[in-house]
Amino acid sequence: MKNIINGATRSILALFFAGQVLSAASLPDTMLTNAWAFSLARLRTTMTALGNNTTQFPRRATQTGGTWVTVAASDWTSGFYPGCLWLAYEKSGDTMFRYNAQRWTNALYAQRLTTTTHDVGFMIFTSYGNGYRLLGTSSYLPVIITAAQSLATRYRSLAGIIDSWSFAPYDTGWEAIIDNMMNLELMFWASQNGAGVSFYDTALSHATKTMTNHFRTDSSTYHVVRYSRTTGAVISRETRQGYANSSCWARGQSWAVHGFTMAYRFTGNAQFLVTARKAADYFIYHLPADRIPYWDYQAPGAGGTPDTTPRDASAAAIVASGLLELSTFVGSADSVRYRDSAVSILRALCSTKYRALTTQTSILNHSTGSRPENTEVDVGLIYADYYFLQALLRYELYSRSTAVLHWSAYLKKNAITLAPIPQPFDLLGRKIAIFSGPTPPGIFIIRVPEAQDQPSGQRTIISGIK
Repeated sequence: MKNIINGATRSILALFFAGQVLSAASLPDTMLTNAWAFSLARLRTTMTALGNNTTQFPRRATQTGGTWVTVAASDWTSGFYPGCLWLAYEKSGDTMFRYNAQRWTNALYAQRLTTTTHDVGFMIFTSYGNGYRLLGTSSYLPVIITAAQSLATRYRSLAGIIDSWSFAPYDTGWEAIIDNMMNLELMFWASQNGAGVSFYDTALSHATKTMTNHFRTDSSTYHVVRYSRTTGAVISRETRQGYANSSCWARGQSWAVHGFTMAYRFTGNAQFLVTARKAADYFIYHLPADRIPYWDYQAPGAGGTPDTTPRDASAAAIVASGLLELSTFVGSADSVRYRDSAVSILRALCSTKYRALTTQTSILNHSTGSRPENTEVDVGLIYADYYFLQALLRYELYSRSTAVLHWSAYLKKNAITLAPIPQPFDLLGRKIAIFSGPTPPGIFIIRVPEAQDQPSGQRTIISGIK
């Protein structure tokens, strides 16, 4: 039987035991419907505008006008546009999204060999990874595995981290940036799909080092931690895109929430869950009234009058998606709290203030790329759009009204064949098993002591899908 505790499965299964999830806040149906209609329309407009030129990838858009600023396939953001198209196809079933997602994904084929940056994970897993998840295209799998192999070449065993950057002035030591937590998903996934245990071990080591060295006592994060090439020890903790070495860059904090939640999904490591929760609590506690963070929590003028400090909608979208998944891994009260926070952020992003109504390009506006470098300040960013769509999909996925349908579709999509003999495993500390009919017909989840070596008619079924 195929390993079923991977990807979204742990979160989906958790819904069968976490009845509290839907006691939390929800998005109004009209808001959700309008958000999807607006998002899909924007993507269709972009597909038309870009035409057949798959050598350039949308990256940023100003507040007014109808043209994306595009970049080459080698840019770290190149995977997010095909990723958006894959998510649009997942939502809508529109084959035009699928067709263009395939075209733009294939245009990234050469990037699987990228070894000069950790960003190969962003490039390949948002594109080929989503395509393989949705279609199971066999030719995509070796591309993903090769990309993981490329990323693995940047592992520095002396420090126990994946070296993020190689450019000056970050070429005198080994740097781990908080963003790199996101690219561990490529490594963890590859280890489960034929690449071998070494990829898992590499990702686990990097996550553990990040957990140890990137967090302050108040659970805020450093952007960059530099390690000695001689001893592997920490040399310095600093920032590149935040306000100061001692401040908390908002998008970095959102990467931590999303990344450590993902790491827990793959590993079941309780300390990763604790870390994700601490990062989330800091993020939530320091949000301004409208629920969209300033580009840095300690940015000069943040919260002042007039309030002119740039916000970062990309950080909001990333954390909303991460919080929704995190809400499936915790107890009742915290599940509601994290979900409520995610919903409040999504409400803000869906509002006329943060949707890019004055352009014909991006879905969201008011994101900040790098304020210290004065680049991409108060603009639309393709990765903000990607994580916004991911958050909307997760919101729907983690709603009880659709959970059973998504779980059934997940099994079918991944060609998971369930055996009539119960397959026991540990899920969130609960010993359960999953088995298939036909007596009774369907897919059922049961408690393990009752699952072992008993005829199906004698089992106490606690959840079932027919």
